[in-house]
Amino acid sequence: MNLSDPLGKNLHQYLNFIQTWINLEAQLSNFKEVVSLLKQQLGDAEADQILRNAVYLSGIGGVDYYTFSDQYPNATESEMENYVQVVIGNILNVIKEIYALGGRKFAFQNVAPLGCTPLLKQLKNLTKTECWKDTQALARQHNQALVTAAKVLDIQLPGFNFIIFDYFTTLMNLQFNPLKYGFKEADIACCGSGTYHASDCGIGDYELCRNPNEYVYFDGAHLTDKANSRLAELFWEGGMNVTAPVNMKQLLELELQPSEIKKFREDDDDGGATNDE
Repeated sequence: MNLSDPLGKNLHQYLNFIQTWINLEAQLSNFKEVVSLLKQQLGDAEADQILRNAVYLSGIGGVDYYTFSDQYPNATESEMENYVQVVIGNILNVIKEIYALGGRKFAFQNVAPLGCTPLLKQLKNLTKTECWKDTQALARQHNQALVTAAKVLDIQLPGFNFIIFDYFTTLMNLQFNPLKYGFKEADIACCGSGTYHASDCGIGDYELCRNPNEYVYFDGAHLTDKANSRLAELFWEGGMNVTAPVNMKQLLELELQPSEIKKFREDDDDGGATNDE
């Protein structure tokens, strides 16, 4: 990447900003402190009940793969696969620690179609119908590995319950069929500069749309409130083509063993499992 390129600079600024967020290890450390406080204040029995019935939601990987693509633009397929396994391994380690502390219900949001964001389209001079294949390939590999990893945990950990929200496919559907979901613009961001308004939102000479609710993306890499709300609705009570083996609403109500989840879905004939609207 040519670091003198202003678009490349924008990507580096974005990555530098998001790296100031709390990392996974620190979040786990904070959670352990919360568990300790719960037990001190409520006693072991009540704290264990709260931990057992809580849902632990994670959506991890996007930042990692943006960073990897930026730092290793010529990575081989083997290097990409190895990196995906590192990311998945880190997720599994944290999930196992939460499980050891009493967590039993886990919701995973898989990685978005990272190569199709306005930021990548603008950075790589792509057309509206194109996506950057290398970053997109990382996202697909991660999502396949996440399914495999979750199924392994389901076998290894008694009482482990999980769902996976197919954020990748759902956002792809929304982005390439915006009118179906109530949007007018899915390629150009609401706020920013450049071909796709993908950079410098709020900085210098940028454009701001009049109605963000007509847009899927607010800036080069983040969705509008309306798009997030639409996806949240599907996560909450969508069918198995969106979230499986159950949706978030059903997971919150679920008090079954992992082996019973599939049976629960099969017996639930009128739960709207095939309709994502």
